[in-house]
Amino acid sequence: MSEHAKVVLFVGITSSVGIKRPASLWIRMSSKPTILIIDDEQVLLDLCKLHLSAEYDLLTATSGSSGLGLLAEKKPNLILLDLYLPDCLGNDLLPRLKQSGIPLVVLSGAGSIEHAVDSIKKGAIDFICKPFDFDGLKKYLSDLLIMPSAQSSFVGESPKITEVKNTIKLIASKVTTVLISGESGTGKDLIAKEIHLRSSRASAPFVAVNCAAIPDNLIEAEFFGYAKGSFTGAEKGQIGFFQAANGGTLFLDEIGELPLALQAKLLRALQDQEFYPVGSRELAKVDVRIIAATNKNLKDLIAQKKFREDLYYRINVFQIDIPPLRQRMSDLPLLCESLLRKIGYRYSRPNLKCLNEVLEVFVNYDWPGNVRELEHTLESMVAMSESDQLSFKELPARFKTPPRLSSAIEVKLESSFKVGSLSDISANLERDLILNALKESNFVQTRAAEKLGISRRILRYKMSKLGIQP
Repeated sequence: MSEHAKVVLFVGITSSVGIKRPASLWIRMSSKPTILIIDDEQVLLDLCKLHLSAEYDLLTATSGSSGLGLLAEKKPNLILLDLYLPDCLGNDLLPRLKQSGIPLVVLSGAGSIEHAVDSIKKGAIDFICKPFDFDGLKKYLSDLLIMPSAQSSFVGESPKITEVKNTIKLIASKVTTVLISGESGTGKDLIAKEIHLRSSRASAPFVAVNCAAIPDNLIEAEFFGYAKGSFTGAEKGQIGFFQAANGGTLFLDEIGELPLALQAKLLRALQDQEFYPVGSRELAKVDVRIIAATNKNLKDLIAQKKFREDLYYRINVFQIDIPPLRQRMSDLPLLCESLLRKIGYRYSRPNLKCLNEVLEVFVNYDWPGNVRELEHTLESMVAMSESDQLSFKELPARFKTPPRLSSAIEVKLESSFKVGSLSDISANLERDLILNALKESNFVQTRAAEKLGISRRILRYKMSKLGIQP
């Protein structure tokens, strides 16, 4: 598998509420959690100590036998195991380590999906490739070791989120293909994992693929695998994403980024559940459930000849639309509470809280980056604050500067101050704001209402009151 492909193999780990997971991953430790790293690369162990020792107690072993010895003496919360050790193969050692009941993640510099699938079959909960970014690794470990209630940003009780949750429960047990649509940062990956974990395929692989991250010249081989000698450098055969997800779920994130050439081949693989790996005459057959996600309007891409219409209808058997954060502001206090538990665990500050003055500012912000932006904002505030009570002074500058009106509206507002009553000024400004929103939305009232943060019914009422023709 190419090092360029951003792939996650995710098997049996929950991402939100109501799903069972290994008991040790449910525990909120009062002290720092302990991680046992079994790897013979001393440089890597030193780097792990440098980057992780503030958040975790690290136990390190450079061989399988010494790793087993440490496990017998200590009780770590998580094991990181290299696939290649001087005295044994990691996958051969894995069953003995799993007898402890401690969650185990496999590390490998080879990036081989075959090894990943084999390690998962033998009991690993996940597989990650070296070298890795330590900031990303810290977040990954935090997500693994945190309480479920604090792990997921997909929380809320608003009507739209309640509808999404009910839809997940309804669709998870089916085998149908699902298309998840929503803006960046809304949690499309969380929903895909939730569907997988609530399905009969929960114990099988969940393979997540970022379609936008794979180079065009590698994309067919990455999806369908290749035979030995099929191209220069193919010294041995390699399975692709479809075969890696066999029996489980293949999550195609940002599917709108796929090139047209692959879309036709993908369509056939989805319809027939079979394909030819690159350079092979042997037909490969799989049983894979597809969940796709996009932050783009695929119908617009179809009109632009950038997305196949037949593929659209094939993946859109059932659609889930995730509302942006600005449309579910009633969930914001719950989201802040959940995210601060997660961040507080990472920073060893369990009592973090947003003061009401912060929540009032948050509720009036548009959140173009959605829940992901909210999490990053809270983390930056925590880093800047010595107090666990986050206040207005820790807010980033963009929250303290009032948004500028468009120049046209500023001119209109300035002239309105010279003549007319307050009600006239307010009506003129409101009319301009509505007209601008309608123009930006091509006079689609539903979209204009979303931009204005009001319902379509209220928009129609205001248009009628202000004499704006639909």
